Amino acid sequence: MRKDTIFIGCQRGKQKDIAKKMGVSPMAVSQALHFQTVSLLARRIRTYTMNCAGGYCLVI
Repeated sequence: MRKDTIFIGCQRGKQKDIAKKMGVSPMAVSQALHFQTVSLLARRIRTYTMNCAGGYCLVI
């Protein structure tokens, strides 16, 4: 069975804005959106991106 890859897409400029708002690096935002980190902060970043920053979910 194929394992799907899930990530949340967002424009690079918005990722920088999210990083500034959350007080983390842009790399931390990117890792959170690609589900490479599993933490409360990563969950907050993903939730904020989906609800407020126009993020979209992709399943590959």
